[in-house]
Amino acid sequence: MAGENELLEQLRELEAVFPDEVVAALLSRLNELDPSPPKEVKNY
Repeated sequence: MAGENELLEQLRELEAVFPDEVVAALLSRLNELDPSPPKEVKNY
């Protein structure tokens, strides 16, 4: 499993390419799969 910072870095790269709605949908899907507390969607 990649570290949190690495995941955030990858998310930033995705955000540069995809519209916000797509990134938000990906995050919500990740949160469904991840039993840990939901991650905040941050605006960088």
